[in-house]
Amino acid sequence: MKKLNFYFAALVSLAIFFTSCETVEYRNVVMVTFENVALPESGYKNNFPDGLILGDAVFCNNFEVSEWGAFWDGFAVSRLTDRETPGFANQFSVFASSGANNSEQFAVVHPGFEVAPSMQFFNNQEFEMLSLMVNNTTFAALAIKNGDGMSRAFANGDWFKLIITGFDASGNKTGKVEFYLADFRSGRSFVCQQWTRIDLSRLGKVNRLEFTFDSTDYNAWGILTPQYAAIDNIIYVVPL
Repeated sequence: MKKLNFYFAALVSLAIFFTSCETVEYRNVVMVTFENVALPESGYKNNFPDGLILGDAVFCNNFEVSEWGAFWDGFAVSRLTDRETPGFANQFSVFASSGANNSEQFAVVHPGFEVAPSMQFFNNQEFEMLSLMVNNTTFAALAIKNGDGMSRAFANGDWFKLIITGFDASGNKTGKVEFYLADFRSGRSFVCQQWTRIDLSRLGKVNRLEFTFDSTDYNAWGILTPQYAAIDNIIYVVPL
């Protein structure tokens, strides 16, 4: 967690006061990073029994070991940057050379079958969301580019997107923001491969963010595109 005290806050507040004659409250801008999460030698961690707790929020995590292997969903933390190896075995690498803004670590979000991954503030608190950084994982990006055993290579008209939905403390939806991690519509062949800022201000004050995916590559069982995204530098406002 990093608290950013912007020196221009006073100037902005003063300008708004003189133009609108309204009192403006000073604010703390908080950025959630994943730099201080201790990682093993493997370079990633996808097992947090109590959820991944960072400051005011908990990021959901489910981890289960069965006779068929280990399964997880929710949020993992990683520092892996292998852009060459395709497939499930490389599910924790970002399709970039680092975390956002040249950081070392980042989160990977991956949905389960029943519950959407979520970031939720404790004690029914509601904070004004500003932005976060997002990128593709290597698993998803190479599947989109080349196909794999489950998904096909994208062609004209295809797309893959991340959907972030906000909810207040009463469970009411405050809005949603969509970001195309890949977009092959209208002759494009875009596959996100650099950290990109997503504006979350339209969500307003939220208690919970949910992360889901959608794609044009699916069958009767659901989406075939690997449902993964890399997340970093989540910024929100805490009133003073």
